[in-house]
This record gives sequence, structure tokens and C-alpha cells, in this order.
Amino acid sequence: MKKIDIKLGRGRAFGSGGHETTRSCLNIIESIDLQGKTVLDFGCGTGILSLACALKGASKVIAVDNEPEAVLNTMENIRLNSFDSVIFPVLGDISTVSGIRYDVIIANLYWDILMHYCQEILHSTMKGGLILLSGIEIGRDFDIKSRFIPYCEISCIEYLEEFATILLRRNSP
Repeated sequence: MKKIDIKLGRGRAFGSGGHETTRSCLNIIESIDLQGKTVLDFGCGTGILSLACALKGASKVIAVDNEPEAVLNTMENIRLNSFDSVIFPVLGDISTVSGIRYDVIIANLYWDILMHYCQEILHSTMKGGLILLSGIEIGRDFDIKSRFIPYCEISCIEYLEEFATILLRRNSP
């Protein structure tokens, strides 16, 4: 597998690549075709997953987070990696960037937040699009699968030490 080379500033937002959920998301991002795709990174933290998507050829990445410091950190990292014309940071949550259907949605968040925003995530994903969910405590993956499975097919699941990462394909509007 090819290594993704990303420069990160010294901000304090979540997502330096050291946590198992971030590493798992990066591994899956590396394996999917993002060329020309529109991506939503919901809960972007440092923007590391947005940057990986841009490096993989995504045409537009919306990086949204409800923490002002995370958005500022993402902005710095976009500048460090020269992706100003591809990645667009936004302060807010998924409702702030609703009205657009994305080819890929990435949400590396706690399981209860994923449950809360399930309908918004589904509504914002194109039919046939991908949804990459992580931050799901092992044991809670059943809840997440139960909520998303009526509308998606599981493409892959990675069980980590404490968390699970699930890649889904949207199959109905």
C-alpha cells in the first residue's frame, strides 16, 4: 500500500494520524477511487482525512467541524499542503452543508454522534456513494449497522483494538 504524505501543523484538533480510527480511515481512503469525487469530511479535526482525499484526486472536499479551533487547524493544514482550491473548511455540522449530495462522506466521530446524524448522512450521500464511518466502539457497531443497513450495503468492516470502522455503499435514495 502506498504511503500518504501529509504535512500537519501543531494545532490541538483531533486527528494527527496516531489514533487507530484515523489510521483505519486512511487505510480505507487509500483503497478507494476518489478521482473527481466530491467528499464531505464531517468532524474534520485537523483535516487529515480531507487532505488524504485531496491527495487521492477528489475534486472538492468540504471539511466541516463544530469546533472553531479544528477549523482553524484545518485551514493551516490546507495551506501547508497547498490544497486551497480543493478543500473548503466550514464551521458547523452536517446541516450547515446540507443541500449537496456527496459521492463520499467520511465521519470519524463517536458512535452516538453517528447515530444522531444518521439521517442527515444518508440524505447527503448520492445513490451508489460511499459512507466511511469510524470512531465506533466495538459492541456499538451493531447499533450503527442496524441504523444504516436498510439504506446501505456493507463494503468492509475493520475491527481494531477498541473501535470499528465501517465502509458502506448507499443503495437507495
